[in-house]
Amino acid sequence: MNSQIIIHLCRRDLLVTCATLSILFSSFQSFSQTPQLFSYQAALRNGSGEVLVSEAVVLRFTIQTSISEISPVKYQETQNFMTSEFGLINCTVGNGNVVQGDFTTVDWNTGVRFLKIEVDAGVGYTVLGVQQLISVPYALASLTSVNTVNAWCTAGNSDMTEDNAIGTADAAALNFKVNNQKSGRISPTGSTYFG
Repeated sequence: MNSQIIIHLCRRDLLVTCATLSILFSSFQSFSQTPQLFSYQAALRNGSGEVLVSEAVVLRFTIQTSISEISPVKYQETQNFMTSEFGLINCTVGNGNVVQGDFTTVDWNTGVRFLKIEVDAGVGYTVLGVQQLISVPYALASLTSVNTVNAWCTAGNSDMTEDNAIGTADAAALNFKVNNQKSGRISPTGSTYFG
């Protein structure tokens, strides 16, 4: 077998192994909490449409409130890359060199957000595009918990049954607090106190 083919196969197996380990480690991490970042991938080309092969580039990511060039910036970071043989870069936004803001404090609940991507291949930044950020699975999952809480708050006990109740599952008293002050108690024997 040709030595170049063997090297290519070994390199491919190494990449598959690294990719598998990366997926495993990131899945272990995902059980602990919702990550405060998101993935981004791009294939970079020059103005003539030719792939930027193995080139050093800097990407600047800006989270803003509109597509406009003068939109208020909520967060901005840069990241340095070496493109692959196919011009690819892979990264996680929220994990770069912070220029402005704090990714963990971006208020995602007060309207739409846009991601502006700029690249600098050594001649200054060029805008690649501005795209509205849309829902991701973590965000969609949070809607369920918010709706459950809101449904309970607005419906009160109207849908309570023997199998669907608020209370304790042991012989302990059920205690109530308002503004972190004791405001009531239901004992295991049924005596109540409120006030």
